[in-house]
Amino acid sequence: MSIYQQLVNSKPKLMVAVIIAVFGGLAIPFLLPHVFHGSHIFHLLLHTAGIVLATFLTILGVNAYNELRTKKMAITAIAFSLFAASEILENLKTVDRFMLIEVHELQGSMDQI
Repeated sequence: MSIYQQLVNSKPKLMVAVIIAVFGGLAIPFLLPHVFHGSHIFHLLLHTAGIVLATFLTILGVNAYNELRTKKMAITAIAFSLFAASEILENLKTVDRFMLIEVHELQGSMDQI
């Protein structure tokens, strides 16, 4: 039995693997630079939790489609993957917006010097 099949058969192990993969992939570029920016980190963590949930449900939807081969399961898997993509884009937009605010603040402080 492959590692993927073992993970899919055990939902708790799959959830832990998805959490580690998503947080591991997003921690350095998105989360760590914003740890000390007040409550902004909570906004990013909320979007990251949405990505984790959508990724988990996408994997379950793809697995269900592979077993059942119904149109409803394909649509469900696509819908969850679109939710994951929208959360990733929202996370990027939030980080980009915050970075622009920091750049403007830095330029303002440079003008005062």
